[in-house]
Amino acid sequence: MSPSSPSTFAPTSFLQQDEGQHFERKSMFEGPDGRKRSRDRRAIRDHVAEVVAAFANAEGGIFILGIEDDGTPTGHRLPDDAVRAILSVPRTRLIPPQPEGFVVEHAGVQLLVFDVPIFEVPVQIDGDGLPLRIGDRTVK
Repeated sequence: MSPSSPSTFAPTSFLQQDEGQHFERKSMFEGPDGRKRSRDRRAIRDHVAEVVAAFANAEGGIFILGIEDDGTPTGHRLPDDAVRAILSVPRTRLIPPQPEGFVVEHAGVQLLVFDVPIFEVPVQIDGDGLPLRIGDRTVK
């Protein structure tokens, strides 16, 4: 799997794709319909670190934030500095550092995309272990 860039990445094919060994999507919101609120930023950053490291330690993969479980793109409501902090997690929290994520506009919302290549040495989360992707789960 070769890394994409914002100009070449097409999220449409991922909207209805099942999660698995090479793909995960996650909403940026939580709570019941009609009362959704933004997820905790730290929890999002922790999740990004875990999933990106797990994909790098397996066979690579695509992780997209801003898509609901049913495939609906809902984006986020975060300020630019929070988005930058999330996108930089692979570079700032993983050892060795991994490529940063990028933003893709789709259906009027921003999706945060992490196109994770397979890595030749184990990738760990700084101070928090060595995750691995197995099927549609991330395990330590």
